[in-house]
Amino acid sequence: MNDIKHKTEQGFIWTFIETIINYSIQFIVGIILARLLSPSEFGLIGMIMVFITVSQSLIYSGLNTALIQKKDCSNLDYSSVFYFNIFLSVLLFLFLYFTAGFIADFYKTDQLNGIIKVLSLGLIIDAFGIIPQTILTKKMDFKTLTHISVISSILSGLVAIYMAYNNFGVWSLVALSLVKNIINTIYYWFIRIWKPIFVFNFSSLNGLYKFGKNLMLSNLIDVIYQNSLYVIIGKYYSAKELGFYNRAERFQALFSQTLTGVLAKVAFPALSNMNNNEFIKDAYQKMLQRSMYLNSLLMFGLGAIASNLIPFLIGEKWNESIPLLQLLIFVGILYPAQSLNSDILKVYGRSDYFLKLEIIKKTIAILILIVSSFFGVKMMIVGLIIFSVIAYLINVYFSSKFVDYNLESQLKDIFPSIIIALIIGIVMHLSVYWFTGSYLIKLTIQLIVGLVLVLIQGEIFKNRDYQSFKNLLLKYVK
Repeated sequence: MNDIKHKTEQGFIWTFIETIINYSIQFIVGIILARLLSPSEFGLIGMIMVFITVSQSLIYSGLNTALIQKKDCSNLDYSSVFYFNIFLSVLLFLFLYFTAGFIADFYKTDQLNGIIKVLSLGLIIDAFGIIPQTILTKKMDFKTLTHISVISSILSGLVAIYMAYNNFGVWSLVALSLVKNIINTIYYWFIRIWKPIFVFNFSSLNGLYKFGKNLMLSNLIDVIYQNSLYVIIGKYYSAKELGFYNRAERFQALFSQTLTGVLAKVAFPALSNMNNNEFIKDAYQKMLQRSMYLNSLLMFGLGAIASNLIPFLIGEKWNESIPLLQLLIFVGILYPAQSLNSDILKVYGRSDYFLKLEIIKKTIAILILIVSSFFGVKMMIVGLIIFSVIAYLINVYFSSKFVDYNLESQLKDIFPSIIIALIIGIVMHLSVYWFTGSYLIKLTIQLIVGLVLVLIQGEIFKNRDYQSFKNLLLKYVK
């Protein structure tokens, strides 16, 4: 148990470091590209990402998660999944290549034809790296994953910036994705963490597929839903408006999905290695408390500084993104709680429940999205907020069937953190409400106010979650 705890702590630290560095690089690259490119060019990429991400979810097929969940994976298992991934990625590339014209006609944008054909090459490249990445995750070797991710983010960002500066336009964003895929895959094979054997076994694949198929369908449903808003805005509004939404969503994702991504990488393998229900509950409860505390501070802090952050970083031409971002923070508040409650079902091997939940939740979500789409982009985001709460309630109801940690207990643990973060966010916003200085000065004042308030509630009032993060960081800094 102590070994698992140590690996979990190390995994959290390294994954957090990776995510912070990686997203900081992407954030800086995004700022530079946003200044060099137009909202419409970002919108063009947003239009087709649904097709790329759906294809990626099919390639993964839930089999990588099945490999992580399985206790005694053999090289036969890894090799069979590897060859299956390559085969499927080629089929999906060919499908997108020959349907690119139809997709371009759907959006009435001829430029998308060539973009889809080139961008879909990333599916084949990515497929070669899935198994090495899965093995590193299963071993909880997040230090190596951090190195790979950071290097690929830096190099791909430099290539994209160079291309944007030299007027390659939207192709700079295509290169950003492709170059990252190429570098990741090369690095995975360079470190020789694994090599396939020339054997393919249908029985091995079928055994993994029984668990993974439900996760694949769940992920597929989620990906389609997550990108449906992009399709609706791109089809019925404009590439420009989609560009504004894309930037707002990227700012929000930088914080909420970063933290959720850390949890997703660490929580599932860590909890899967525990055999005692009490250990699982204790770890699960602490993860929920700490992640919701940190995420609430980040979300409300981001909402407070949005009106100064966006014009300062990417220019006033992106100001229409500000109200969208301020609404999106309410969508992101519950992301960690949703993720952890879903992971419990995977930990106990109930991918069937996981799939049923996705079908129920996404049916509700699509209905909300359809109704709200008639009233504009802002109302669509309000619909996302409503669904976020519904999704959390459904996840808790089912996860509590396996771990004795129901809705009432969870709310008692996370509600104080949300209230504290809300108060801090309001004070940060009001601290420069009547101030007429530059964006940089106002932003600096808000950040200082926010930091002081976090330290006060943590040090003076001895906030439990603050002290936990402080102790964890000090342990690894010393």
